[in-house]
Amino acid sequence: MPEPFISVRVSRNLSEIGRVSSVLESLCQEQNVAEDARLDIQVCLEEGLTNVIRHSRPSESEDEIWVLASITPTEIEIRIEDNGSAFNPLSQPPPPLHLGLRERPAGGLGVHLIRTLMDRVEYERQPGCNCLTMTKKMLRPPGPRATDGVGNTSTSGTGQQRPPAVAPRNERRAADHGSGMSMLAGHRRDLDPD
Repeated sequence: MPEPFISVRVSRNLSEIGRVSSVLESLCQEQNVAEDARLDIQVCLEEGLTNVIRHSRPSESEDEIWVLASITPTEIEIRIEDNGSAFNPLSQPPPPLHLGLRERPAGGLGVHLIRTLMDRVEYERQPGCNCLTMTKKMLRPPGPRATDGVGNTSTSGTGQQRPPAVAPRNERRAADHGSGMSMLAGHRRDLDPD
């Protein structure tokens, strides 16, 4: 995944979704991602992570869920990895949207939203790991970002600087954000969640 990049370890608790969303939102704001794309990204993150937390269970090993995200000038890629039983959410049929709410079976709308809001969605089973990758192409709003050379950025025209949401390269590992969450630019195996 190209930089800027985050890697967050997630506990199997629905309350973690808000924390992960906050970390991702900070990255998106720092990189000047348009609001409409940020909203789509947040919905898809919440839907994908909810499915993993509720339905994926590890077989005999320690529970692991990771959210990785990277942003390039033209797209954002979010990857949710878990060590639960093999399950491809994209293999599920689309929900019968032609039926009324009372006639429609429960489930399937989250995956439908992900397929609809993202430009590319892929599932891959790696040894012991489910990997759901969601990619959103994006156009950045007017106003290129400027940097002062030490990681502080501002939007052109305002002249006001904001602190970076992702630490500079020499400080990539941020303090623990609670409940075993850490932020790092690098591969998830480099994290020490303790």
